[in-house]
Amino acid sequence: MQLLNLLDEQRQWSPCILYVDDQASHFSEFESINAEEGYKIHLCLDIKDSLLMALELQPDIIILSLEIQDLDLIEVIGFYKSHAALSNTAIMATSQFQESEKITRALANGVDDFLLRSYCPALVNKRIRNTLQIIANQKSDRIQMALSNVLEESLNEIYIFDAESLQLFYASRGATKNLGYTAQELHSMTPFQLVKEDSRAQFEEALQSLLESQDSQAFLNTEFKRKGETYYPAEVYLQRTTVFSKPAIVALVMDITKLVQEREQVERLARAIESSADAVFITDTIGTITYVNPAFSDLYEWSAEDAIGQTPRCLKSHLNPEKTYQEIWNQLLSGKTWKGTLINRRKVGQGPSGLPLLGQSSRQEKNWLEEYRWVHMTVSPIYDKQGDCISYVALQRDITEKVLDEKKQAQKHVQAVIRAGVAKSLQQQTSLKEKLDQVLSALLGIPEYQHLRRGCLYLNNTETNQCELISTYGKFSVAPPLTYHEYWFVEEFAEFPRSVIQTHIINQCNCDSTTKEERNTQGAHGHYLVPISHLGEPLGAMVLSSESFPDDDPDRIQFLQSIGELIGMAVINDRLTEELKTAQQEAVEANISKDMFLANISHEIRTPMTAILGYSEILMEQLEPKSQVKMIDTIKQNGDYLLCLINDLLDLSKINSQKMDVELMQCSPTQILFNVETLLKVRADKKCIGYITEFDGAIPEHIQTDPTRFKQILVNLIGNAIKFTDQGAVRVIARYLIENQVPVLQIEVVDTGVGITDNQMQQLFQPFVQADASMTRRFGGTGLGLTICKKLIEMLNGSISVTSISSVGSTFVIKIPTGVAADVNLVQYDSGGHNLVIEKIASPAVPDNLKEYFGFSPRVLVADDGADNQHLLSYILKKWQCEYEIVENGKLAVEAVQAAEERGTPFDIILMDIQMPVMDGFTATKTLRDSGYSKPIIAITAHAMNTQLQKCIEAGCDAHTSKPINRKQLLSLICEYTMREQAQITN
Repeated sequence: MQLLNLLDEQRQWSPCILYVDDQASHFSEFESINAEEGYKIHLCLDIKDSLLMALELQPDIIILSLEIQDLDLIEVIGFYKSHAALSNTAIMATSQFQESEKITRALANGVDDFLLRSYCPALVNKRIRNTLQIIANQKSDRIQMALSNVLEESLNEIYIFDAESLQLFYASRGATKNLGYTAQELHSMTPFQLVKEDSRAQFEEALQSLLESQDSQAFLNTEFKRKGETYYPAEVYLQRTTVFSKPAIVALVMDITKLVQEREQVERLARAIESSADAVFITDTIGTITYVNPAFSDLYEWSAEDAIGQTPRCLKSHLNPEKTYQEIWNQLLSGKTWKGTLINRRKVGQGPSGLPLLGQSSRQEKNWLEEYRWVHMTVSPIYDKQGDCISYVALQRDITEKVLDEKKQAQKHVQAVIRAGVAKSLQQQTSLKEKLDQVLSALLGIPEYQHLRRGCLYLNNTETNQCELISTYGKFSVAPPLTYHEYWFVEEFAEFPRSVIQTHIINQCNCDSTTKEERNTQGAHGHYLVPISHLGEPLGAMVLSSESFPDDDPDRIQFLQSIGELIGMAVINDRLTEELKTAQQEAVEANISKDMFLANISHEIRTPMTAILGYSEILMEQLEPKSQVKMIDTIKQNGDYLLCLINDLLDLSKINSQKMDVELMQCSPTQILFNVETLLKVRADKKCIGYITEFDGAIPEHIQTDPTRFKQILVNLIGNAIKFTDQGAVRVIARYLIENQVPVLQIEVVDTGVGITDNQMQQLFQPFVQADASMTRRFGGTGLGLTICKKLIEMLNGSISVTSISSVGSTFVIKIPTGVAADVNLVQYDSGGHNLVIEKIASPAVPDNLKEYFGFSPRVLVADDGADNQHLLSYILKKWQCEYEIVENGKLAVEAVQAAEERGTPFDIILMDIQMPVMDGFTATKTLRDSGYSKPIIAITAHAMNTQLQKCIEAGCDAHTSKPINRKQLLSLICEYTMREQAQITN
């Protein structure tokens, strides 16, 4: 084994160099010269630290600068040379002076070589390699001495054979004993005669590789053949060496028959345990964990590395009786197996928690489930062949879902009983207030729901425009507000009558100063805010006071919502007469509005319908073929006009009401362009004008945009160009551009049509407006097409512009962001859409150490109320070498910016979360901008809709990035705006 260790050490040797200098620039120069040599190079800037570092690393070479201040050469070199661990380490001195007393003293006291700065790469490489060659020769000498001892003493199979003839000239005693051949018989054989026939090719390949490559060792598994034609598995280690000045091969062969058998058996057992769905762990006799399977890690969040070395006490919880643990050990110590149910603790737990009981907060239940698990456990002792206990094995099956399902069924039963009681109360022939009093009593008066300590019911009063108190239940230290909005719950507040539109949970009492006494007298508590509604119409609110962190279980929320809906139905029944009168009046007003709408739209529809119906009647009376074709064509044109009119009206209505969304996805711009050409070329051919799709340079193979809206924009623009062109051609030109570091796809639609005057250009994108009345009469249309195009392009974060000369033609230019920032194929297409050339766009290199990149650490202010996001951003900014400060809301962010400005240490950039308590990101950004703050502000928002992102820009943010945070994108934004800010300061 000593020989194998030495050989393995030499085979895996990667030279280690310790560079000792108090000037890091010297090290950088040396490191760059040797960057491709594969050395492990370490820097130490302090001479005292280098002594300990040298003992720890045991480097092959120490590069020692002779210009370190207060350096005692003799003492330092003597220290290096005096330690046995550094006896084989070479010491090389370095200095910028070729002749000096220090160099002479260093060489006289044990320094092996000298390097002159500034370094000459060729000379440095040569000196380092010569020194490493000497070290390698010393290693080889030690191996040969070890080999001599092994040959004399080892009972393993050791063979030495000639590297050219492959003739065996030495075989150890272990070889003759295991193979059954005498030493004389083996001397007349070659290694191929000892290897099983089907393994000879592998053995020959290993030998060939060893002899032809620069590697001096090889290792393989094969089968050897004994004299009696029996075989056994063997591990073979081959070492190329020199014996008596001739190249030779040393083969060390180990019989691994028993090892293979034991390994197979162990592997079968291991596979069974590893694949088990039950958690398995094994301990030694004193209870230290020595093995856990993957199911254990999944169940308890303990990795194998962390669990091994622990005791089962790491799973112990205070929820099991102490006598249970004593019973387990009594059973095991008596040699018996223990079976039973436990509540075990997971690693993720943060503190003690009670059992999740019926009616308990689901939020607490979720926290409980993160911390604990119900398990059924079987634990048994394991004995060796002598009957001694050597370890214990435990199998645990997770039964948490089964236990909680039983609890859930019990909770559903209670909810069904309450719902039935509420429904019965609401059917009583009493006043509405009496019914609502009985509802609160039925809901809060049973033992299972006593954690809901008190409640109030409020109903909307349309006469007073208030949500007024109707009913209460429970003891109140302070009388509840007479109107619901006096609570002023920030999380759900909306103006009357939309008191509550969905069930909310307020974790702490969050009332304003008018109910401050409630906090002071009743302590921190939570609220359920339950809407009282009917068919989605809010009628009031139910406020239930609970313990802090009330239940957020979906079943509980749905149950409370159903109670609110039952109350809403009762309220509607009591108000039905009044509601019917109101509905009748609204119906009359709606009929009037409908009549006005129909009168207006009738005028637009009547003109084309006259032509459609008139020609249809003529077509019925006259069946002459030529006239029939013309009439049908007229019908089709007018029908198309109606379809366009309706579609444009619908699209414009959706856009104006903000009900039209865009969906960004990967699509092929070339495919869309040629699909549009196929669709519209028929119109161009009919007018005898050309339609040409061109590509000015390579464009992206794929882009990120909304393909449906992109195609709609192209159809509208190109369709207009064809409609207003009577001679010449329509050209569609595509090109790929980078504008302000943003990749965009530009499409030009060039026509030779009637053109647009300067006066007409001013009203071009307004709805229902064409160039002039004559255009409408001549070409038709609603005047909505360009308006819709412009709005859709803006929704895609693009732009549209137009240039035109009257009677010469027009050019419409649209630019759509490709949404592609890295590693995109650019493809050159011909006019038929066939790709000619493909090239890659690589991502621009972005530094990850901003201090080195800018020469200073950018100061960053992070405004975010989420603890997890704060930790994440802290980690990221620290890694990027930024200075940062974190605040929890927008108000604190404004104060921090002002304080930094007063100190003269302003922030270079602000990362502003949008949704925060006290003051949100929009308000904070507007406040800063109004005060004259001009430094970059980047919005961080969980909303990815264009309207929300546009709102960030309108508030004053320079850019935005969406959650979850994309580190690369965030780093790029910080670099971009920091560089812009520095450029402005320089200018």
